[in-house]
Amino acid sequence: MTWKDLPIWLKGGIIGLLFGIIDLAITLAFPPLYCKLGANCPPQPFIGKIATLFIMPLESILDISNNMVFQLILILLYFFIIGAIIGFIVGKIKSKKQ
Repeated sequence: MTWKDLPIWLKGGIIGLLFGIIDLAITLAFPPLYCKLGANCPPQPFIGKIATLFIMPLESILDISNNMVFQLILILLYFFIIGAIIGFIVGKIKSKKQ
């Protein structure tokens, strides 16, 4: 399957996932000042502060607050879902114009 054959929602999800990876790379490369002072700093997206509203309830339900790998996966999943929703909306708008 080529890029042109993929559904628009999946394209949006992949673009959102790539955006999330870039965002996490920036966050991990340049941590906030209070993290440098020795505070316990879980990864938080640089741009996606709304991600914490999505991640915090799942952390308490799944008890993964100390597991950085699961937090990274949840952040990337968040970006994929947001991208897929945007792609779905764009697909609906494009289909109405045709």
